[in-house]
Amino acid sequence: MRLTKKNSPKSYTIYYLPQEIKETMVTEVSYLPITRERLEQFFREAANKKKHKLVKKRRK
Repeated sequence: MRLTKKNSPKSYTIYYLPQEIKETMVTEVSYLPITRERLEQFFREAANKKKHKLVKKRRK
């Protein structure tokens, strides 16, 4: 890997040889607007699934 500095101190060009070339796949992500009802349902389900009992420790 070689680093060269141009006229501007903030501008760098990095030359390197890739060790491995991997084929990448692009997937599109679409975001759906979430409603208040869906948010409330999500939190309700999360609260029901993870109910940990609080156990008081006895003092010796």
